[in-house]
Amino acid sequence: MPAHSDTMRAERLLIGAVIALSVAVAAWASTGSTPTPGRPTTTSSTDVAVAVPLRTFASGDGAYSIDVPLGWRQLGEGPLMTFTDSTSAITIQTSTRVEPSTIDEITASVVADHVDDPGFAIGRTSPVALPRAGNAITTTYRASRPVPGIPGTPRDLAPIEVTRFVFTAYRIELTVTCVSPSPDFAGVCRRVVETLGVG
Repeated sequence: MPAHSDTMRAERLLIGAVIALSVAVAAWASTGSTPTPGRPTTTSSTDVAVAVPLRTFASGDGAYSIDVPLGWRQLGEGPLMTFTDSTSAITIQTSTRVEPSTIDEITASVVADHVDDPGFAIGRTSPVALPRAGNAITTTYRASRPVPGIPGTPRDLAPIEVTRFVFTAYRIELTVTCVSPSPDFAGVCRRVVETLGVG
C-alpha cells in the first residue's frame, strides 16, 4: 500500500512539473524572445542604418570627406557628386556664398523646385547640431517627381522621401540631399551625414 501511494504521489508531482514547465514556456514565448507564427516583425530606421556598410569618399579638392554606402555607383564630379543604387541616392553639393543661407531661403528653394509637383508636401525645416559635422539646417519633404538637378534620383518609385542638410558655417556651403522611396532611409542619411568632415 505505501508503495502504491508513493507511486501516485510521484505521478502527481510529475504531472505538476509538466504543467508548470508548459506555462513557463508559453510565458517566455509571449515576450517576443523568439518569432511566433503570425506575428509581424518590425524594422526601425536605426536597424536599417546600422545594417548598411559604408566607405569613405574624399572630394578631389580636399574640401570634405564623407562615408557613403559601399558598392553604390558614383556619378558626377567636382561640386556635384551623387552616389546611388537602383532605388535611392545621396548627393553632395558645394557652392560659395557671400552670406550663408537662412531657414527661410532653404525652404523657399525647396518649394520652388517642386512648384509643379502635385504630390509635394513640405515637412519640417530646422537647425540641427551634429557632433562631427557641426551646425546645419535640415529639411524634410515628400515629392512625387524627381528632385531637380540631382542625377540618379529614382524616377519610377514615387512618392519619394527627401532629407536635406545644408551646412552654412564653413568657407563653402555644403548640401547633402538624400532621396529614397523608403522612409527608413532617413536613418541611413543621418548616419552618412554624421561622418562628414569639412576642410
